[in-house]
Amino acid sequence: KAIRKLFAEGIDIKYDHKLASISYPSKDKVIATFENGTTAVGSILIGSDGGGSAVRRSLLGPLAEPKRLPLYMVNFNARYRNPEHAVFIRSGLRHFVDHGVHPKGMFFLMTLQSVPDPKKPETWSFQITIT
Repeated sequence: KAIRKLFAEGIDIKYDHKLASISYPSKDKVIATFENGTTAVGSILIGSDGGGSAVRRSLLGPLAEPKRLPLYMVNFNARYRNPEHAVFIRSGLRHFVDHGVHPKGMFFLMTLQSVPDPKKPETWSFQITIT
């Protein structure tokens, strides 16, 4: 939520608007028309609606279809009830992220997700991703 708020500063984001069409009336103008009949006009359109992005499909057509990757992934958040454990984990992270890649392509990622109270390590949450 914090990063979403940061990225939204100074931007008029329209939530719950489903894209119906995109038009390019000139080289530096794009118009997005939504299913509710409203439009948004700008010089750039960013599709941030996930893997099934309507913007992606509009630009790439059949090439926009998702591709199955030869891996499985687990992604979760973790908190450590014992404050000493949280401090130990955080002290080992390079800045706020750490990762490792195995020669066979397996992957591990750990990031510091949230620090609601810097003085209470038991409130910190970490994101862990494993393939």
